[in-house]
Amino acid sequence: VPRLAHRARHIFTVSQFSKTELCRHLLIPAHKVSVVYNAADFKKLPQNPGSPYPWPYILSVGALEPRKNISRLITAFQKLQNKDLRLVIVGANSPQIFGKMAELSSVNLVPTTADSRIIFTGYLEDKELINLYAGAEVFCYPSLYEGFGLPPLEAQACGCPVLVSDRTSLPEIFGNSALYCNPEDIDDIAENLQILMDDQNLRAKLIRAGKKNWRRFNWINSTKKIVACVQKQGGLDFYKNRSLSLPNYLDEADSTHEVPKNSSRMPKVCIIVLNYNGWADTIECLESLLHCSYVNYQIVVVDNASNDDSLKYCKAWANGQLSLYLEPDNHLRYLSQPATTKTENFTCFQQAELDKSGSCTRIRATSEKIIFIEAKENQGYAAGNNIGLKWATLNDSFAYCWILNNDTVVARDCLEQMVNFAQDNDFAITGTTLRNYHKPYAIQSLGGHLNKFFGTSHPIRRKYELREKLDYIEGASFLISKKCLETIGFLPEEYFLFFEEVDYCFNTRHHCLQMGTALQATVFHKIKISPENQSAKLTSLECKDEKLDLLALENRIRFSRKYLDNRCGLKFGLVISALIRLQRKQFQQAWQIMRKTVES
Repeated sequence: VPRLAHRARHIFTVSQFSKTELCRHLLIPAHKVSVVYNAADFKKLPQNPGSPYPWPYILSVGALEPRKNISRLITAFQKLQNKDLRLVIVGANSPQIFGKMAELSSVNLVPTTADSRIIFTGYLEDKELINLYAGAEVFCYPSLYEGFGLPPLEAQACGCPVLVSDRTSLPEIFGNSALYCNPEDIDDIAENLQILMDDQNLRAKLIRAGKKNWRRFNWINSTKKIVACVQKQGGLDFYKNRSLSLPNYLDEADSTHEVPKNSSRMPKVCIIVLNYNGWADTIECLESLLHCSYVNYQIVVVDNASNDDSLKYCKAWANGQLSLYLEPDNHLRYLSQPATTKTENFTCFQQAELDKSGSCTRIRATSEKIIFIEAKENQGYAAGNNIGLKWATLNDSFAYCWILNNDTVVARDCLEQMVNFAQDNDFAITGTTLRNYHKPYAIQSLGGHLNKFFGTSHPIRRKYELREKLDYIEGASFLISKKCLETIGFLPEEYFLFFEEVDYCFNTRHHCLQMGTALQATVFHKIKISPENQSAKLTSLECKDEKLDLLALENRIRFSRKYLDNRCGLKFGLVISALIRLQRKQFQQAWQIMRKTVES
């Protein structure tokens, strides 16, 4: 394969993930590889399919090989309480294709079970398989490694809600049309299966989204792309003066999935991105925002008095003079590439201009997609974001403001999902699923929980904990409604860094306004979090820096005095924190904590 890959004039593969893998392992330049997606065969769908079984069942389809993760699926299924439920596994053991690996998979990786609720059908013809898809309660695909992932797409074509792994190509192919699980966590697979069985609203949403998703993929468009690419390479002379016509049924199907051009159906959103000495991250974040499916927004980039010429580089990118570079092995390249065409669709403000009389006229007349605002000085996270919030307030055309960290990239339907969720539930503050940028399958946070005795904050990573434990939304991705902004005002600036969003969320709750997390909206965040980090936000470094550590400590005390009656618990928690620093041999920090403990 390596020799063929290097000799080939061009290579086609089925996903951006597969392209990244090819470029990384075979050292192939990216321009030599094109992505041409697979598709489900729509013509074979029956008009009124019926379930082949009299009982409800979960379906999984795939060859019996190790990466399909059948063993964990079976164990997760056996944790479910519904005794009438069955698990139907379709797939053949194919030594001719997979060799010894397939033989081993059926012996060692698919456990022998006497459970009559688990049914292995072996290989099935298309007609039988389509009926199984259509009759299933849930289609589950917890694969460990996929180049595309065709069976879940076939399930979506048949109107079945889908649960898939959050690894490799699957998030790229299924976006927000599927529910995701950690394929190496049996409890997470079981939990999400139960959620998808019980939550009828979620099932209905995923069925609708699934239908839209499979319409994105069809063989006619894939064929056109291959022909165009081969012609570009100097081949296929026969087709140079010919065109491939699109059948009516595909033309009609594709039209329903286009991004809506009429943005009046979408409330306008102001996206606020705060930059401080991080122009490369900011540019990647902006590129991912420009690729999103939501169309009715403006982006306000506030440069918080950077000293690395961040604003100059960001403007050069907006002018088309600077391009974003990502490593070939970056699994999230598809969210911010290909680069968008720049047409100088931006404008600039100084912070002082926002305070001038008559500034509202110019601000409200601003139609550019991106607005750069230069802050006079760095007064912290809240003060920087408040500059953007002030601009949005003066503009007075936004229904929501989205505070977004610059070291993030967003899924293409993230904003759409978040706004829909906020509207459906009338939430004042809405969060997202934050995932680790470097390990996209790992959840960083779904929200935060505050230990009111010690005054410490902790990220929530389990969906079932949200209902009882959600105390605040993480500041890395923070959607605020206009009603909330008018009621609560701007972010509290007394903290400088850490605890601002916790304070804001507590204040929101005191005003009887609600908040929640849009689980189907995904943001990938680059920061690495330490378990010992006492900060409330996912915006800090590990608190090994003495100044940051002391600042987090002071803000913890400040917040506790403002909202919590926990004097004894706070002091006890500070003593524990001091002991942890002593164990790390951070003696100066331990001394500062003890001093603050006495003062508090």
